[in-house]
Amino acid sequence: TTHLGNDTILCKGSPLKLQTGFTNATHYNWSTGDTTPSINIYTDGTYTVSVTDTLGCFATDTIIINIHGQSPVVDFSWKNICLNDSTLFTDNSYTLDGSHIISWQWLSNDSVFGITQNPLYQFPSQDTFRISLLIKTDSNCTNEISKSLIIHPLPHADFSHSQACHKQAITFTNTSSSID
Repeated sequence: TTHLGNDTILCKGSPLKLQTGFTNATHYNWSTGDTTPSINIYTDGTYTVSVTDTLGCFATDTIIINIHGQSPVVDFSWKNICLNDSTLFTDNSYTLDGSHIISWQWLSNDSVFGITQNPLYQFPSQDTFRISLLIKTDSNCTNEISKSLIIHPLPHADFSHSQACHKQAITFTNTSSSID
């Protein structure tokens, strides 16, 4: 069997996907004409999905969706991405329905590092991190986005100089290098 869940209320733009069943699904056919594992809901109505798995087994489920509120548009940017620097994250999210964003949850590789709108965070090592922002509005609508961020190693600062003689110019040569 396959199950979309009980009839429910969603925010406009929220995704709808299978809640249980058909873990080995290979084909999806939604009443909207979509053939993806999930669809975004924009209007009230009845939605049906038919699913086929790797063995050719077939199941169908239907759900009634009522729309309340609209999912916010979520985005963010950052500054300073070198090892040992604090990285400032800036929330660029906004709502389309006049609601207000009331909570933020920032994650680095699935671990929470901030719950304020624009947190500072110092990464423990040079690496690529998956940063996610989950926001919620006062109409109880949520949305999230994930982006990859690379923390760069510090450069190696060095120089050489020419022979130093009294009252003569010395030439300095930059021999610094970047590790990445």
